[in-house]
Amino acid sequence: MFTEGISRPACSLWVKLLILAQAILSPALLPADMNAGSLIQAEYVQAQGSRIVLLLKVNAPAVKAVIITQYLPEGVAITSAAPRPNSFDAKHAKAKWLLRDPGKGSFKISMEPDRPLKAGEVRAEIRFRDPSSGTLTTLSIPGK
Repeated sequence: MFTEGISRPACSLWVKLLILAQAILSPALLPADMNAGSLIQAEYVQAQGSRIVLLLKVNAPAVKAVIITQYLPEGVAITSAAPRPNSFDAKHAKAKWLLRDPGKGSFKISMEPDRPLKAGEVRAEIRFRDPSSGTLTTLSIPGK
């Protein structure tokens, strides 16, 4: 066996060091989307009809800001939204929200378009900077 000639305390130390190295390196070795998905998750609760609802779950309290971009079909406007978007680009039919220091928890964005929407007509992007690596991450959220 490879441990022949190694004292028990030294072998135990090596095992502990290997476990520590794995714990430190594993997040860095994961694909960006897998790691990012564990920091923030989002899904549409409702993505068609006269009300669109996006649920965002922030799992890492160290995330400093989250940008949510809601893409709508061309020519569609938002008649009401909670919370109100920080900006709405009517030409490109997209709304943006900026959550500063959101903390850990769930956030719901609800909006009413000026006409009922069909399944698949909306999509969203969630952008944030990974607090541990500084990498800017974009998650695409397709409409149902």
